This record gives sequence, structure tokens and C-alpha cells, in this order.
Amino acid sequence: MNSAFTFVAATAVGFTLAGPVLGAGSQQCKLIKIDEWPLNNRESRPAIDGFINGQKIVVLLDTGMPGALLERGAALRLGLARQQLRGSGVLGIGGASHSELAFIDELKIGRSVRRNWRLETAGVGPNEDASGNLLLGLEFFKDIELEFDLPQNMLRLFQAKDCDGVSLAYWAPGAASEVPIKVDFHLLLTVEINGKRITAALDSGASRSDVTSGEAARAGVTPESPGVTAGGCVLGFGREGVDSWIGQFETFAIGNEVIRNPKIHFADLWKYTTYTVGRMPRRPIVEDMILGADFLRTHRVLISQRQGKMYFTYTGGTVFPAQPGKPCKDLLPVLAQWTPDVEQCAKGGEPTDARIAACTRAIASGKLSSKNLGVTYNNRGNAWGIAGQYDKAIADFDEAIRLNPQDAPNYGIRGYAWYRKGDYDRAIADYGEAIRLNPLRADYYFVRGYTQFWLARFAASLPDLTESLRLNPDQSYAIIWRYLAQSRSGEPELAKSELSEKSGPLDKVKWPAPVIDFLLGNSDPDALLKAAEHPDAKIRRGQVCEAEFYIGEWHLLNLRLKEAGDLLSRAEKSCPKAFVEYEGAVAELRRIAK
Repeated sequence: MNSAFTFVAATAVGFTLAGPVLGAGSQQCKLIKIDEWPLNNRESRPAIDGFINGQKIVVLLDTGMPGALLERGAALRLGLARQQLRGSGVLGIGGASHSELAFIDELKIGRSVRRNWRLETAGVGPNEDASGNLLLGLEFFKDIELEFDLPQNMLRLFQAKDCDGVSLAYWAPGAASEVPIKVDFHLLLTVEINGKRITAALDSGASRSDVTSGEAARAGVTPESPGVTAGGCVLGFGREGVDSWIGQFETFAIGNEVIRNPKIHFADLWKYTTYTVGRMPRRPIVEDMILGADFLRTHRVLISQRQGKMYFTYTGGTVFPAQPGKPCKDLLPVLAQWTPDVEQCAKGGEPTDARIAACTRAIASGKLSSKNLGVTYNNRGNAWGIAGQYDKAIADFDEAIRLNPQDAPNYGIRGYAWYRKGDYDRAIADYGEAIRLNPLRADYYFVRGYTQFWLARFAASLPDLTESLRLNPDQSYAIIWRYLAQSRSGEPELAKSELSEKSGPLDKVKWPAPVIDFLLGNSDPDALLKAAEHPDAKIRRGQVCEAEFYIGEWHLLNLRLKEAGDLLSRAEKSCPKAFVEYEGAVAELRRIAK
């Protein structure tokens, strides 16, 4: 995965500061500070505040991730449009978590901005009620030097110039430890436990450090060893949990630092990471230890992927606090949240009857948190809507809104149900509330805009269609509808000029480009109907329907009511009822009859 923020001249997009030059032990070596980010002191792991579509989110700086990933709970909370990724998933401590693509209009982190981003999402444990984070991994920092100063709640970004062979621990010249690192999916380094060399992954996204049970046993520590106590459940990507223990080891060594008699968690970390190739089970190459944020909280650490080194000094405190937690069996009420019924209910591609039945069982189980119950009502309402039972859909959306009143998609989807019932005023009201909660969703403005059009509120529809295009300029149908609204508002010449301008970047061959060409006066109705023909019957039906509707609209603009009525009547008969043009034909024919 490519970095979302391209580093140019050692600065990320938006990071244009060339900060103070720090001596790093050599007159030739320059360590240039790019920026520093105050860390969120409410988090036990290095995190900063960011914004997705204007809504705040915790951005976790996760050296245990190769790229970027959005936790599914965040995608649900933010109301992001999502698409299932069939046959794809994320493998973690809890096993496999199915993947989705989330569609992000805008991401802001500090002064960096990324727009129109498709980002993979996956679940951390089966509990969808978690607020969720955005994880930024190693790929984002591969071209810079990254300093973790958790004791001071600060993360610093540097560029090293001409520093080969020179220590970059500028804060402790000659006093810092250094170890070689290797980036192979994870950031790997070598440590020793009880004198035995093992491979550890530095994982700033893990709140604590854990050793695998196998390596703990090699070091002479097992669950049956004297003094070993239960450590609690370890969760990660996937639905399962792994119980851990806390054992006392003789030594832990990293670089020049030796910790004596540390108490460290150990667990069968990779118990659920087996996958299948053909009929053969496989287990990915995994590390012997996760060196987590507890190590970073007691050290000042600078990572240079270019040098292949990590520099660090001890700043104080217990490196491995080894606090016990609840065993997995006590977390079962939480782990039971993501049941097969909940999963089936959430899948849009399921047969409607089976999906509704799964949603109903999940709702009746009594095991869902209020947040997840609201999401499940929303999913069942969506299934009812697909089945055309809009009253039942609206009843479920009412429950979803009662349970999660700040979730914009609940209002948007209920607005669409009102729209399908022909209750346009209620649809407009619900889309207004969805926009208030999430003003960066282009589709909300688009639907409210053409719904206003059905009610002959052309001047009211124009600002919505304009804003929809500002947020997403590549919507060819929004460009057409904006032209129609502007023309019906009394500005036909300006409408045609702006239609030509806004359609400039679009594909001139792909449908509905022939519609735009026709509205600009570059073809006639017969040419448009000919362009709508297609060898695929389903595609042909849709394109012919649209051609007939927009030819009807063209006649209306030219005050030819009889010709308009004929074409709109044909569109009403030929258009699938899910098409916007079907609703438009019905509304226009109703107005013509008056």
C-alpha cells in the first residue's frame, strides 16, 4: 500500500516547515526536524487526533502495521459507505477478520490532507461497539526518522542528511543504545530472554509486550512454573481471544540494556493465525515477541528505516508492568457480539429473506449492546427496503435512530425509504438531518437536490446539487441534474455554459456522456436513442429509459408539453422503478396533468 501522504524534501504533504538543524555527532550529518505532533495523553499507545469527513478520530501510529487500516468500529461510527471484499481478510491474534473497503471523502492529520481515499477496514475482536481507530503503519514513515518520546507525550519527524554511520540519538550523544532493525512486513529486531536470542516486532499499536508461549518455554517459563499467574485475554484482529500468563524471567536484554527479573506476559499468540492453501494448513511467519508501547513509555526511541537502526535511552519506570486482566471466558458476553447472525445480517449480498431472518434472530438474542442493536436494526431495515417493504424498513430505521441518534446514515437511509414511498417532504427533512450530522457526504446533497426538483423547487435544488459536485466533481448524473435545475430556475444559457465546463474532465464515450452531448445541442433525439442501444438487455433497458427521460426533460425546457408527455410516459413504462428517472417521470407527468 502506498503512503497516503507523500514525503517531499523530507516533509509530508502539508508539512512544509524546515525546522532547526540538530547536531548529531558529526559536522556533516544534519538531522532536520520536520514537525512534531503532541500525542493524545488519554491513550496508552502513541496516538494523535485526526479528522475523517470532519469528524474526530484517534489516529494510532502503529509500527506493527505495514500500511494503513481503519478499524471497523470507526467505519460504523463515522457512517462511511463500505463495500465487501470477498475472499479478503486481515489475519491477527484473534484469527481472520473479513475486510471491507471504506470510502473516505477527506482525512486530515495535523496539516496533511488526503481526499477521496479507499481504505481497508477490519474488526478488532468481535465487539463492534468499540469506537475504533485509524492505524497508520510503517509505510507512512519509511522515508523519515521517527522519534517516539512518550514520556513527554511527543512524536517528532526528522530527515537525516549525510548521516550514514552516525548515531542519530541527538539527545544523548554517546550514551544511547542502538540495535539493527529490519523491515519485513513488521519492524523486526533481536532481543534476548534468559540469554536466548529471539526475534521481536516493535509494535507501537500493542499496549503491552507479549512473548510467545513457545519461546517462554524455551526460556524455562510455562503456565505451570512457580509464581506464574493469569495475565488476561489478548485480543487483536479477528474474533477470538487468547489467554495469557505472567511469568518472571531472569533477564531481558536489548542492545546495551539489561533488565533483571522482569515479569512479562506470555501467550500462544499465533494460535488462530492458521490459514489454508488448497487443503494444506499454513501458518505465516510470525515473531517470537511483540515489543509493545509499554517499552516505548519508558524509553526515548528514534527509528531510522534508512539506516536500519533503532536508537533508545531508558527514561524511567517499570518497562514491563505486567498488569493482569480478565480471562477470555469472562469476556464472552462481549465476544458474543459478533455472532454468525450479526455477520449475516450485515452482509449486503445475502438473499433478502435469509438476511432478514438472521437480523431478527440477532435482535431477539438480547446479547447486543445498544450501539450494535441500532446497527442491526439499520441492517434489517435496509433488507426490508430491498424487499420493497418500506413501512417495515422505516419502523426499523426509527429504532436505529432511537438507539444511535448521532449516526448520520440512519437518517439518510430512512430518508431514502420515505423517498421511495413518495413522501418527499419527510425524505428532505431526514436528508437535512443527515447533512447536519455529516456535511461531507456528497450523496446526501445529491438525493436531497433531485428530491427538491420533483417538488418543482428548482431554486432550492440547485445549491444542493452544486455542493454535491463540489464534494465529488466526478458525478456525471449530478452534473446533468444541476443543469436541469439551473435551466428550470431561469438561467438556461448559464446552465449550458456550466454544463460544458463541468463535463470537460469526464469520459466522452462512456454513458451518460451521450446525454450530456445531447443537452449541449451536439446531437438530436434519434442520435441519443441510438447511442443508448447496447447488446446487454439489462444495460440497454436502463440506458433507453434514461435517454427517453432526458429527451422528455429537453422538450419541457423548450415548452413542448405534448412531446415531453409522450417521452416521459415511455420512460415511466420502461424505467426500472429503482431508477431516479422513473421517479422523475412520475413527478413530471403529475405536474403536466395539472
